[in-house]
Amino acid sequence: MDIHEIRIANLQWLIDRYYPRRRARLARELGRRQNELWRLFSKDPGHHRNLGGDLARQIERQLGYPRGWLDQPHLFEEAPTHGLADPAGKKGAGAPKSVVVLNPAGHKCVAVLNYQQAAEWADADEPYPITGATETMWVLSNDLSPMAVGVRIEGGSMRELFYPGDIVLIDRRVEPVRGDYVGVKLRKTKTFVFAKYQPREADPRGRTAIALVPEDPNFPTLSIDRANPGGIVGTMVIHLRLRRRTMREKSDPRRTSS
Repeated sequence: MDIHEIRIANLQWLIDRYYPRRRARLARELGRRQNELWRLFSKDPGHHRNLGGDLARQIERQLGYPRGWLDQPHLFEEAPTHGLADPAGKKGAGAPKSVVVLNPAGHKCVAVLNYQQAAEWADADEPYPITGATETMWVLSNDLSPMAVGVRIEGGSMRELFYPGDIVLIDRRVEPVRGDYVGVKLRKTKTFVFAKYQPREADPRGRTAIALVPEDPNFPTLSIDRANPGGIVGTMVIHLRLRRRTMREKSDPRRTSS
């Protein structure tokens, strides 16, 4: 990324976090015309303008950030730490905390969750919040939505295809079809399950059910229906396997070397 791309990525984060759908408000606070900010984000070469140094310094002063902050890539920058105002006009500790995540060269930074974290996030309407304590990974993919997360496989129900420690990326914006692998939250137990998606035909009342099929036949097939409600957390789009045999043996005590 060149310096203009870095500046615009940082500015986009600031607008998304503190001026959601209010880009015009930032323009007013800067004493600039709305068109000046619009052109910074334009994809039309005839209308696009780079974010120059003078405007970058003005934005930093206006928002209380140190000189040169917009010029630097930020991966995990706690905010606000410089008296930045939130949309409600509060300062400092009253403003919400978040992190800056730049995605260089098409990479996306996604959170990697355990089953408990996935179950807790299942009903959220926003992407999983990344903080300095969140396990993350960079994925080269332009197809993942903001509602994609990685989940580290637990237990043995999916062995032979998925082993404990493998990471599956699931995306809530991808609708599953028969035979896909999905993450599901079971409402009664508030637990997360990863299994093969097998929808069943509707009963005479038009009610449908979904079978959650394990790969290991020693484990039971679960169902999502009126008696056992659940919701799909995401459909698997990427599977990252453990490659070292010793790691798989450690995670699976049944697999021993001869």
